[in-house]
Amino acid sequence: MTPRADDRIGYIDLLKGLACLIILYVHAVTPRVDLMKLPDLAVFTLLFFSAGLFFFASGMNIVNFLNRHRDDPPRQVGRFFLAAAAMLFGLSICYSVNHSSLRLPQIFQGIALCTAVTFLLLRTRLPNWALILVALALYALWLPYWVRVEPLVAPLRSLSFNEEVRLFLPWANGRGPFERFFLLHFSLLPWVSYTLAGAATYRSIRQNPAAADRWWLFYALLPLVGLLSYLFLPWRQPLFLRSYPDMILRNYPLPFFVWLGLTGLALLTAARWYAGGEEIRSAIGRRLVGYLEFLGRESFLFLVWHWFVLTVLSLFLAVLLRNPGYAASRWSIYFPWFVTTVVVVATMPWAQRLGDRWRRHRHFVLEASLVLALGTTPGLISFALRGTVRLPAIFSSFAACLAFAYLYPVLREKLRRRLRQSVDRQPPA
Repeated sequence: MTPRADDRIGYIDLLKGLACLIILYVHAVTPRVDLMKLPDLAVFTLLFFSAGLFFFASGMNIVNFLNRHRDDPPRQVGRFFLAAAAMLFGLSICYSVNHSSLRLPQIFQGIALCTAVTFLLLRTRLPNWALILVALALYALWLPYWVRVEPLVAPLRSLSFNEEVRLFLPWANGRGPFERFFLLHFSLLPWVSYTLAGAATYRSIRQNPAAADRWWLFYALLPLVGLLSYLFLPWRQPLFLRSYPDMILRNYPLPFFVWLGLTGLALLTAARWYAGGEEIRSAIGRRLVGYLEFLGRESFLFLVWHWFVLTVLSLFLAVLLRNPGYAASRWSIYFPWFVTTVVVVATMPWAQRLGDRWRRHRHFVLEASLVLALGTTPGLISFALRGTVRLPAIFSSFAACLAFAYLYPVLREKLRRRLRQSVDRQPPA
C-alpha cells in the first residue's frame, strides 16, 4: 500500500475508502432493485448516503488547503483552486461519456462545482454557523424544484427499473443547461450543502475541539427532521429508493436530512476514535483499515476502476439472467456485488501501480492526454449523431477514464508548482 502523505488526514481517507465500497454495492445491486424486499430496500436506501461522504470530505479538504496556503497571496491561491476545479470539470467529460449521460452532471463535475462555490464562500470568512445556514438555504432553493417535478416522476414508480430508465432519461436529457447543472443528479443544488457542511463542521472542530458536542447534537437531530418531513409535510415522499427517477432526484427531504445526519455523525465518530491504523493491535485490523485508507487516497481511480470491472462482469453475468430461477432469486441481486467486490479489491493495487509506472514515462502528460482525447471522441460523436453513447464507444471511453484518473493529479500538481513559483517570486513585504 502507498504510504500516507504528511498532509493527509487518516480518518478522512478512511471514510472515503468506506464510501468507495458502499458505492460499489449500490451500483452493483441497483439494476435488480425491483426484486428487493423491505429489509433490502431499507439497507439500500440508507447506504445511499455514501455519495454525500465524498462531497462532505471535499469540504473538509478545502479547509486543509486554505490552512496550508493561509500565508500565500489570496489572488494566486484563488486562481490555482478555481483553475483546478475548472480542469476537473472539463476533463471529467470522459466519465460522462462512459456513463452515456452527457447532459447529466456526474460526480466529478458535481464535486468541481460544489468545491468551487464552497471555496469562494470560505474565502469570505463567514462564521461556521453562517455556512450551515447558507447550506440549508441553498437546499431550500432546490426543494421547490423537486415539489414541481415529483408529480411527473410518480407514475413511473409502478414500472420496472429498465422501463423507468428508458422513459426518464430522455426527459432528463431534454432539460436546459441551468436545470441540468443546478438541479438534476450531481448538480450544484443541493450537493453543495454537503460540501459546505463538511467545511463548516471540520473547521469548527479544528478551531475548537469542544464544539464537537454541539455538532453531535446537530447531526443526530437531522434524521429526525427527515422523518418529521415524511410524517407531516404534504409532499409525496417515497419511504425507500426503489425508482430510478427518485435515485436521480434523491435529495428530497426524508433522505437528504437522514443522509446529511449520517454523514456528519460518521465524520465525528472517525475524528474522535480513529487514531490511525498503526494504533490497531490486530494485524488483520491494521491491514483492513490500511486498505480502506488506500481506497480513500485512490478514490479518484476507484470510481473509474470499479465501474469498468462492474461493466465487464455484468456482460458475463447477464448469461445467468437467462435462467428464470436465478433471475427471480435474491442471488441475482447480490451475486454481482459479491463477485465485483472480490475482483475490485484484488485488482485495485494493480491499477494503482499501473498508474505509477505510467507516470514515470518521460512523455506521460502527452500520452495520457492523447488517450483521453481519442477514447472520449467516439462517444461524443455517437451522442451527437444518435443522442446516446453506443457500447463500443463506452468501452473505448474506459481507457480515457483511466488516463483521466492518472492525469488529473499530475496536472493539479503542476498547477500547484506554478502557484509556489508565483509566490516565491513575490517581493518581500
